[in-house]
Amino acid sequence: MLSLANVSASYDNKEILNNITFEVLKGVSLCILGPNGCGKTTLLRTIAGLIESQGNLTLDGEDLRQMKQDIATRIAVMSQVSSVYFLILYTRQLCSVVIST
Repeated sequence: MLSLANVSASYDNKEILNNITFEVLKGVSLCILGPNGCGKTTLLRTIAGLIESQGNLTLDGEDLRQMKQDIATRIAVMSQVSSVYFLILYTRQLCSVVIST
């Protein structure tokens, strides 16, 4: 299970994510939709550990920030273009801005 609790992230002192909380159970897909600039990519980059954040991020009960070597076997980030990132969990299927567990 992917779990985020009170996750916040910012760029240049501008808060982009503010207290995001949700869980995605294994075997369930979540599609993240929203207008340009609403924080979709920031959310994916935060989960992947590419930007610093506050709050709790766990995968199967383990803190994502502490998963230094194991994380590469469980999470992959693939860029289609330089500013868009896709996060794939437990699967090799690539869908536009989708988190799959």
